[in-house]
Amino acid sequence: MFVDIYYCKFDEKSRLMLPVDLRKRLAPYIKDGITLNYNLLTKCIDILTQENMKRIEDYFNQLDQFDPEHLEFMNLTFAHTKSAIIDNTGRMLVAPELKSIAQLGKEVVIKGVGFNFAIWNKESYEATVQKGMDTYPELAQNIRKYINK
Repeated sequence: MFVDIYYCKFDEKSRLMLPVDLRKRLAPYIKDGITLNYNLLTKCIDILTQENMKRIEDYFNQLDQFDPEHLEFMNLTFAHTKSAIIDNTGRMLVAPELKSIAQLGKEVVIKGVGFNFAIWNKESYEATVQKGMDTYPELAQNIRKYINK
């Protein structure tokens, strides 16, 4: 499970230098490449390993591809998706259209979230965390019913 937070910067060629610790954590999962996907719910970019993609594929296989609502959900989920690799020096190229839609500046936050990592606009991440501090007690109460089954 990934829970760490990293503050990173893009270079002039839109490459994100990943910290050594993060590269070590991702190493077992990235040999087959990764997928970058703009998350419509959180407005950040999810870093998805092939293992993550397999989980999503298994979920999508349960949906009816002939149901317009299901098809729309599948199409929107991956409306802004690009394959990516992490080079030998730990840099990851983020497609300009993904950087633009996620409003990523030079400085970003990479945050572990369970089985994923997400790349956030630094200001958006900090605002989301601040907002969440106010609503966390209620959120925790609502989520508790799913944990204590």
